[in-house]
Amino acid sequence: MTKSKRIRMLPALLALCVALSACGGDSGTPSSDGGAGQEDAPQEGTSEADAGTDEGADAEGTQTGGEKVLNVVVGKPSVVEDMNTNEASLWLEEVTGIHVNYEQLPLENINEKIAMMLAGGELPDVFLNCGITAAQMTQYGVEDQYLIPLDDLIDQYAPNLIEAMEPFEAQGGMDLLREVDGQIYSLPEINPCFHCSRALKMWVNDQWMQELNLEYPTTTEEFKEMLIAFRDNDPNGNGIKDEVPLSGDTNGWYTQSAYFLLGAFLPMSAYSQGFGLDGGKVVNLSADERFRDALAYLNDLYAEGLMDAGTLTQTNDQLKKLVDNPDAPLVGATTAGYGGQFTTEIGGDRYQLYRPLAPLKGPEGVQYAYSAPYTPGTGNFVITKDCADPALAMQWANALYTGEACNTIFNGVEGRAWRYAEDGEVGSEGQPALWTALIAYGGDVGSTRNDCWTQMGVYNFSAEWRAGQTVDPNVDLYSADGMEFLLYKTTKEMYDQYDMDDYALPALKLTEDENFMVSPLRTEWNNYFSEMFFNFVTGAWNLESDWENHVKNMESVYSMSQMTEAYQAAYDRQYGGK
Repeated sequence: MTKSKRIRMLPALLALCVALSACGGDSGTPSSDGGAGQEDAPQEGTSEADAGTDEGADAEGTQTGGEKVLNVVVGKPSVVEDMNTNEASLWLEEVTGIHVNYEQLPLENINEKIAMMLAGGELPDVFLNCGITAAQMTQYGVEDQYLIPLDDLIDQYAPNLIEAMEPFEAQGGMDLLREVDGQIYSLPEINPCFHCSRALKMWVNDQWMQELNLEYPTTTEEFKEMLIAFRDNDPNGNGIKDEVPLSGDTNGWYTQSAYFLLGAFLPMSAYSQGFGLDGGKVVNLSADERFRDALAYLNDLYAEGLMDAGTLTQTNDQLKKLVDNPDAPLVGATTAGYGGQFTTEIGGDRYQLYRPLAPLKGPEGVQYAYSAPYTPGTGNFVITKDCADPALAMQWANALYTGEACNTIFNGVEGRAWRYAEDGEVGSEGQPALWTALIAYGGDVGSTRNDCWTQMGVYNFSAEWRAGQTVDPNVDLYSADGMEFLLYKTTKEMYDQYDMDDYALPALKLTEDENFMVSPLRTEWNNYFSEMFFNFVTGAWNLESDWENHVKNMESVYSMSQMTEAYQAAYDRQYGGK
């Protein structure tokens, strides 16, 4: 690292050191979201003036007192081998001087497991990456106080977090983290991922487009004509009518292809089961005639054999197997947040076949890309009432909100998985870059890793940090190295102008009474919405004879007005003055 970059990092390290010293602890500097351990982090962070001195060592987080220990229950991603021996965990311990004993839980059914732990028995100091829900936060934090309020601890020991939340001041800043009693119980994962905010993207087999000499469609009618051409003209050239014009799945990351096509008819999110905003009013568009028109279009594609039945039934693994078919390409188009959701090899032969398609214009000129304005999420870091030293836990968490930690914990070891950018290197917006990845996303690693946490826990993946990754302007966009830049360019040039942010319902925090009333209704409605969507698209329900009954059921069976009123009250509480 150059001298200038060493000095640039020092203020953040010293800020953390002051906070830790004020509590008699040690200092350090990481952040979380997936990366790897770095043995040399303290030395790399010192300025030349401090290098080799006791003061410099203390500023870098070298342990100066007795061992500090935290017991943390962590929801462990399957791609992480072992949190206790992970290089990122060891790096974090070296930087902070805090030893952590990780009790690792698989993420499957994590909410139920955490609820059981919170309901009785001895609790750990911290729950990390456990996805504690808003309802659980209200019950176990606000009501039962099994989770402690963090406001005073943040003020005293979390300067990195406070700085990380500054870009969200216009939206409410730290108020975004508060529960219904006005206090903060959980720290945020900050990840204003630009391409993630418009992640429902359509990808089309460009090889087939070239083979059939087709223009990329811009309207729903042209899209249907493209699918017909895929179906009828043997674009894979094997002499068999085995092409699947449009496919998708039910559980991948933005792989629900039918949802993409709703944007050509109305600004509705099927991911929110139809709930959204209309001029600040909470509405559900599931009875809207425009939604009926969208269902009619989808039903037409399905009835014509242009939409694979698996689009509405298969798993993400099944979609990947279909796309990766070794004998011949089979899939003409699908949606995904990125190519690794429809094929197993980023940059591989199948991955490189597909090109992004802009949102389509519907028969009434409507053209929306599914989107939602970003607000930091919560639920992945809480301190329990049984924690013997909450200040120590907050100091440790504060270390997870620095740029160096983002790189180390997300990417891996400095010098092996990433390095600081050099003079002349540029980021995705043409500005001077901050860091350079040495391992492509998903590259040179096995099915599990023990050098990083992957994207989990709490962290500050700031917009500056994301845009600060070095970009080679000449990179092959469809290689593994070009993936992030491809997603950025596609989002910026093809999707951002069609966002429906103004119509998206943000995350809401309900009171205990509201939760008590809404939870069973919401569960029933969510299940019904999926059933209704499937049945209308497949033709099991007839849009001519069954639509009116569906509209009546929304109120008489599923109490839509009660849910809407509760959501409106929560929205007004949180966002009414903003």
